Amino acid sequence: MKDSGFIYYDDSKHPDSRFYLGAFIYSDKDLNDIISEYISICGLDPNKDEFKSRSRKDKHPEQVELRKYLKRLIGEIKIFVVISAPNENDFKISTKQALINLIENNISDLKTELNIFLDQGIFKNENDTEYKSLTDKIGSNNVRINIEQDSIKIKGIQLADLVAHSCSIMLKESLGLINKTIKAGENSGYDPETDIEIGFEMWAGIRYNFFSTPPPHPDEWESQLDCVAKVDKKGLYISDNCTDEIKIKGMERFGEMYLGCIH
Repeated sequence: MKDSGFIYYDDSKHPDSRFYLGAFIYSDKDLNDIISEYISICGLDPNKDEFKSRSRKDKHPEQVELRKYLKRLIGEIKIFVVISAPNENDFKISTKQALINLIENNISDLKTELNIFLDQGIFKNENDTEYKSLTDKIGSNNVRINIEQDSIKIKGIQLADLVAHSCSIMLKESLGLINKTIKAGENSGYDPETDIEIGFEMWAGIRYNFFSTPPPHPDEWESQLDCVAKVDKKGLYISDNCTDEIKIKGMERFGEMYLGCIH
């Protein structure tokens, strides 16, 4: 599978905040072995344990350690975010259209053969009307879509879980629903004791890795503030059924990414 690319997908659902969010991550390599290694390093069993963003980190320090290791992989992937209204049907339809957009709008950045792994509970069987529509559009010998996947076995879904959770926190902060700060910590470029907003910390860790159109050449900048990658349809899908506020804040948060200096 040397010439194959891998797409993994998981969700982070927040009905009380009026949105569901999904994250596709793309990798040029199968992530199973490296994530299995990280799980083992953290003292867990990769055959039965996994990273879960929703787990209580204060009661599971090994999950905190595993999250640190998984963050190392973010620099090696590309991200596509899906935002839908907070219901299963709209999320399923949005997932379908977003995957089509991901492939069609980024074809030159993807390997010729694609192995796609979707978490459980989205397309529950192959007779699903939306699943059939999806396979009619992109399914082929070169594109293999695997539904109802177990994230313990398909470990790349665990990294998609981390990305989806991070993006959900970023969106909730943009909506004014979260106001939390954390210490900058070591190797952040800031004084380790500096308080920074949690959404900023998560944005700083993934901003370079969205499918996007690169910033203009530096000769074209008026200032460093013009060092902006356009994500738009290459790395973002927002359902028409979202509220106007979710659409606006989602586009503001993910529609483009500033890639200049933040220190």
